[in-house]
Amino acid sequence: MLALVIVLASLMNATAAERRIDTTDKPGNRVNLVTARRLALEREAGGDVQFIGPIGVEGFNFAREVDLGKGLRAFVISCNLGGGLILFDRSGEQIAAFRTWEVNYYQLFDFDDDGIFEIITEQRDGVGTGIAFWNFHIYSVSSHKIQETWEGESYYFDGNSRRLPIVRQGFIRCVPSNIEYPAPHLIHLSTDSIGRWLAERAFVLRGKSFVAVHLRPAA
Repeated sequence: MLALVIVLASLMNATAAERRIDTTDKPGNRVNLVTARRLALEREAGGDVQFIGPIGVEGFNFAREVDLGKGLRAFVISCNLGGGLILFDRSGEQIAAFRTWEVNYYQLFDFDDDGIFEIITEQRDGVGTGIAFWNFHIYSVSSHKIQETWEGESYYFDGNSRRLPIVRQGFIRCVPSNIEYPAPHLIHLSTDSIGRWLAERAFVLRGKSFVAVHLRPAA
C-alpha cells in the first residue's frame, strides 16, 4: 500500500516544476557555503544531520559541490525519493534552493554560452508496485534563482501490463556548436524495450526556455 501511495504521489508531482515540500524539508532554513560543506561532510560520515539548509537529507545518498562559473556555486543533494539544489553567490551566501526528486547523477553544460553552466540531472521521479520511471531535468541559474528549463524521459518501466512489460529508454547528448547547428544544443533520443527508435529531437536554450530545432543533415 505504501509503495502505491508513493508512486501515485510521484505521478501527480513529477510534471510539476518543483517537488512539493514534505516532512523531510525545513522551509525557511538558510545556509551558507561553509556550513553546507560542514553539514555534508558530517552526514557522509554518518552523523545525525537532518537538513542541509532547507533540504531534508533523510535517506541520504550524496551531496556534491559544483562550480557553475562567474562566482556561482551549487550543492546537488540526493536522497531516497528526494533531494534538492542549493545555489550560492561568490561570497558563499545562499541565493536560492530548489527541491528535486532523487538525483541519480548530474552533469554540467553551458547551453547558451553565457559562462554559467546549466545543471543536468537524471532523477527517479516515481516508483511503486511494478512501476518505476526516471526523467532528465535541466536547471538554469542566475544571480537570484534556480529555474527548471527542460524535462525529458530517461527510463520508464511498467510491469503491470497483461502482456510484455512496457519499457522505454531515453538518452541525451549535449553538443557544442557544430556543422549540424550553429549553437550548443541538446539531443534527446528514445527507444522501446527492444531498441526500436521512437523519436529524436533537438533543443536549444533561448532565454530561459528550451525550444525544438531542426538539425542540418551531416555532410
